[in-house]
Amino acid sequence: MFRRPVLEVTMHTESKKKLRLIKNYFLLLLFPVVFLIALFILYTKNISKAVTVIGSGATFPYPFYQSAINEYNAQSKTEISYTPLGSTGGMRQLLQNNVAFAGSDALYTDSELESMGLRGRELIWIPTCVGSVVIAYNLPGNPVIKLTGEIISDMYLGKIKKWNDARLLKINPSAELPDKLIIPFRRQDGSGTTFIFTDYLSKVSPAWKNTIGTGSEIKWPVGTGVKGNGGVADSIKVHSYSLGYINGNYAIEHGLRTAEIMNKSGNYISPDIENVTLAAAQLPDDNLCSLLNNTAHSGGYPIASFTWIVFFKQQKFNGQTIGDAHALFSFF
Repeated sequence: MFRRPVLEVTMHTESKKKLRLIKNYFLLLLFPVVFLIALFILYTKNISKAVTVIGSGATFPYPFYQSAINEYNAQSKTEISYTPLGSTGGMRQLLQNNVAFAGSDALYTDSELESMGLRGRELIWIPTCVGSVVIAYNLPGNPVIKLTGEIISDMYLGKIKKWNDARLLKINPSAELPDKLIIPFRRQDGSGTTFIFTDYLSKVSPAWKNTIGTGSEIKWPVGTGVKGNGGVADSIKVHSYSLGYINGNYAIEHGLRTAEIMNKSGNYISPDIENVTLAAAQLPDDNLCSLLNNTAHSGGYPIASFTWIVFFKQQKFNGQTIGDAHALFSFF
């Protein structure tokens, strides 16, 4: 009678030990499961959260970029936005850490980049597409006109002032060119389109090269400055007897006539897609696929260039996360 309760006590103690062991074992199994569930919740929360990637810069490729961005945004949780400020404006925004990427048609020197704020950081330049710079004009009757590089140069140097100048009449015998002053429009903002255009003029006109040169911002001898490719196109559209240099897409969008320009082979070439593509048939000997101006291809349009997306190699700035960097590279 005395031993029975002792046996019961002993059995009770062993049962408690077993239950404790089972509980501890269960907790050990449960911990990784809880941990994985927490990670999954955190991951799905980040996935569902939209990431916004902001860029700005060149107006030259803006129609293409906007089309690509709209298509990408419709299929992705990432929201891409791009503001066409001009190449110089976009680069300044990038170097001041205000945007994740910039669009540029101009290849800036180290000193130019330093003056805009680049300090000890490496940039990545990716060529994205080829575009043309066209000479668009507004003349009564919309005649097809031909131009040479030296004639274009002299128009912007102020040496050719009227549409019925003898040199214009000589290469356009069938066009009815009026006895009217030429109204030249040009960019007033820092512009990659200006960089491409002035690079071309420097290659075909010694007078331009020796007096004005190449740059995204230059001192213009003549012309009315307007902001952006769209602004120049708008100005040509509403001013008879005017002309200006713009990206080919803007001429199409605004219904503007464009000149046939003589290339290095002596052929007058229109800025059709096929002819602009031929300008890229022979790429420059550099890893940036740089300017294609004054192509040696007999059928190539003579004023063309790649345009670039630019961003920092090191993405850790202004609170950028790995997710932000992944979103940027996913879009590219």
